[in-house]
Formats: sequence, structure tokens, C-alpha cells
Amino acid sequence: MDSEEFTAFASSNLIVFNADFPRKKTNALSKEQTAENEKLAEKYNPNGQFPLIILLDENGKIVTKWEELPNETVAEFIAKLK
Repeated sequence: MDSEEFTAFASSNLIVFNADFPRKKTNALSKEQTAENEKLAEKYNPNGQFPLIILLDENGKIVTKWEELPNETVAEFIAKLK
């Protein structure tokens, strides 16, 4: 979600991490970042679901996940996160 409303909510309530896997060499990540993203994918997304949004608790346990982009409004999505 790319909106001012979500950004404001996330900045004070979430730690947002985007584990990207660029296809083009021109967008390649560092070896270290690629290795970190691959470890996260093994743990949280072994089937390679894309897109995938995961909400974790402070211990890294999955609270809920979305296996597609949210189709609700930003306000509705934020309400689900709360």
C-alpha cells in the first residue's frame, strides 16, 4: 500500500520490510541482501507465493498473511492490521 495514510500508520505501528527478488541484473541486490531475502523466503514463503504480505508478531510468528494484494481501502486494511 503506497499512500500517505498507510505510511503514517506504518511509521508508528509497524516495521515494514520488503524482501524483493529482482529479475533484472540492473536491479540486482547485494549478495548479503539476496542471502537474507532467501533465508526469509525459505522460512515464510517456501512455495514462492507472489505477491505475499505477512504480518508477524514481535517473535516472528505469523499473525496473518495475504496471498494477493489487498482489495480493500487503505482504511479497511489498516483496521485489519490493528
